[in-house]
Amino acid sequence: MTAVLVLVLLLMTSSARTARWTALVLWPVIAALVWQGAPYTGTSLNPARSLGPALLAPLLGPYWVYVAGPLLGGAVAVAGFALLRDRQVLTAKLFHDPGYRSTLGTSLAVSAAAADRVGSEARVR
Repeated sequence: MTAVLVLVLLLMTSSARTARWTALVLWPVIAALVWQGAPYTGTSLNPARSLGPALLAPLLGPYWVYVAGPLLGGAVAVAGFALLRDRQVLTAKLFHDPGYRSTLGTSLAVSAAAADRVGSEARVR
């Protein structure tokens, strides 16, 4: 489940055309993963969320699967994405405001509205 989620995220943010739609695409992907994965995982996409019931049950024996699964799934997705060498992950923000530096860096263009907003804020200061 994590592999699918991470791979969709990486693929969506690797194109300037699709980056702004990442959040809208992830909702149906997560809904489908929850719908299809619930019988097998209890709809656990978050190992921390699985820890509480495991501690209360107390059934810590199978908990390792909820930790190892997402880690391995994420690694598989990144390895699969790395095979697509012509792709570069961009920052997926709706508005690329030059006034707020992105910690991930981006080569996406700044929207005109964000540039105007930053310009007007600079004049006010």
